[in-house]
Amino acid sequence: MKTYKYYWRLIRFRPKYYFSDIAAISIYFAATTALGLILRAFFNFLTGDAGFALPLWLVVGLQIGYALIVGVAGAGAALAYINFEFHAYALLIRNMLARLLQMPGSRPLPQNKDGSRISTGQAISTFRDDTHELLEAIVVVDDVIGLLISAAISVTIMLQISVLVTLGTFLPLLLVVAIAQMLGERAKRYRRASRQATSLVTGLIADMFNSTQALKVANAEVRIIDRFRQVNAQRKQTMVRDKLLTQLVDALSTGTVELGMGLILLLAARGMYSGTFTLGDFALFAAYIWPITQLMRIASRVITSYKQAGISTQRMEAMMQGA
Repeated sequence: MKTYKYYWRLIRFRPKYYFSDIAAISIYFAATTALGLILRAFFNFLTGDAGFALPLWLVVGLQIGYALIVGVAGAGAALAYINFEFHAYALLIRNMLARLLQMPGSRPLPQNKDGSRISTGQAISTFRDDTHELLEAIVVVDDVIGLLISAAISVTIMLQISVLVTLGTFLPLLLVVAIAQMLGERAKRYRRASRQATSLVTGLIADMFNSTQALKVANAEVRIIDRFRQVNAQRKQTMVRDKLLTQLVDALSTGTVELGMGLILLLAARGMYSGTFTLGDFALFAAYIWPITQLMRIASRVITSYKQAGISTQRMEAMMQGA
């Protein structure tokens, strides 16, 4: 089954929590657009520039109202997010555990490609890590939806002020998304290798503790420790590659964001010198940079997480053994 189908089925399991999270986080991010307008009006009032202006006392009142809205929306989003994640987490574990209990006692665990049964450590890794990875990939979509709404409102207002400065914020976004898509398949391979290495380590630990007496009888303590060090070294290598690629995507995202911010500052300074861009406009753009740059960072993470979640769903499907 495709990864997006897992997303949708888990959302349908507790839709009220998921869509409540989307609504709350959308209000949280959309409130940023109101803050930008407040700042623009305040600085126009200070400088005497043409346009909508607000006195200090009204700006303070609106800022307090903004803080209250953001606080309530943030708390509501956190409450809905926690409820959705833990309900879905319990569902995944319950389904896999129920399937294991339905299987014959002599062979409850699924087979590897070579025909051998997976170890209990590998099963624990699937229960613990793969469920967490899948749910993290689903929940981050909420932030993207909220940021898209906020960015759409922000861009509409920014385009009405200056098309040139606004376009400077989108060039880094296109670059980040393109790079993330190119790295997606490699991220999928690295995640599969890291999961397999982790399962091998946890499986070996379980076997060591379950076979302590046999190891002593065979005088195999040194050999098993050497083997343990070997699989740990393999896991270290695969985990470093996996995390390095994820951090590379984040670093590229952050770097292009800084490039976009610098471009905005240059273009805004030129407009302010020529008189076509006011201090209030600059304050508005500075406030609107945040949701757009956040969208740049999270958009690349969503693409990478989707590829990596595909590995987790494959491992959970194997645990279900055809159910």
